[in-house]
Amino acid sequence: MNTTKNHASITEFFGDAEYPLCLTFALAAEWEKLRERSLNFTFACMVETRAAQLLDVREVVRLGLIGGGMEPREAHEKVRVYVENRPLVEGMAVALSVMEAFLFGSDEWREANPARDVAA
Repeated sequence: MNTTKNHASITEFFGDAEYPLCLTFALAAEWEKLRERSLNFTFACMVETRAAQLLDVREVVRLGLIGGGMEPREAHEKVRVYVENRPLVEGMAVALSVMEAFLFGSDEWREANPARDVAA
């Protein structure tokens, strides 16, 4: 049984404190529309190359904060301070965690919902 609000809900340290982040289906679709490419493909490229486009990182973190319950204006300000004015690798680590949780489920969710053998 799923014990988290959403399979993609995580808590990460970001800038000045730990915050809940969650990329919902609707927010992921918004990201794909805004960035005009697949979130899954972008995640795979970021993991493989350890490189990211600046706006990809900023928008994943911003949308993740909003999905975690933060007001959009506050999320924008947090991203301005802790993504736009810090080394990219710091924001990239958070963005990768947010995307990984959306694509594969958070660690907590996966533990509570072990994969089932669909062939059985």
